[in-house]
Amino acid sequence: MPKNRLYTQSYFIKRLIENEFNIQKLNVYASDDIRKWTIVVDPGVKEGRNNIIVTCYRNSPEDFWFVLDSKRKRNIIVKTKSINTVVDILHNLMEDINYSDINNGLPV
Repeated sequence: MPKNRLYTQSYFIKRLIENEFNIQKLNVYASDDIRKWTIVVDPGVKEGRNNIIVTCYRNSPEDFWFVLDSKRKRNIIVKTKSINTVVDILHNLMEDINYSDINNGLPV
């Protein structure tokens, strides 16, 4: 079995940092909760980018998924074993939003 598992917070964060994301941890879950960890990706880093909240849910080593929440798109469920898939989705979500879009074209 591989040493690095995508559902492990440290591995997940390491790979996102390698892809030039900034991360903030938010961990407050009980040991019996299926939510294992939560992070904020790019919290307020660049104007015009959307931060994303990522929560890892895990029932077993083979049964895990991620829920991504942003201002525009809520509860995106991602079931994958590939960090590249997660990175692609995060890039798409973050670049999908800009402030003129939120304000219907009005200046910020």
